[in-house]
Amino acid sequence: MIDFEDYRVNREYEEQRGYFRMAVDCPLTFGVESEGYVHKGTVKNLSASGLMFTTDIMLKQGDQIKASLEPENNITPPMIVAATVLRCVKTTKQTSVGGRFEVACHIKILQ
Repeated sequence: MIDFEDYRVNREYEEQRGYFRMAVDCPLTFGVESEGYVHKGTVKNLSASGLMFTTDIMLKQGDQIKASLEPENNITPPMIVAATVLRCVKTTKQTSVGGRFEVACHIKILQ
């Protein structure tokens, strides 16, 4: 397990995020802890402590998910995370994997 506090960024300007956010575009599969289903989405950004993805299903604040971020090359293995949903908002943007909702999550565990 990784201790993210070792990677916190000290910034002196208005942006107060603790970690850099990277724009990404990779497939994601995830399950909600209280369900037995596997869902698909597309990761849009990622940091050491959070991620944002689009999906076709609406999630609730506080939902616990386990997700696998799947890079398109075979060199990098999938990244597995346990995360808590912070917010889910409806969007008009559409992706190849759907994407009617943007979901922001706090990463609790990175495996």
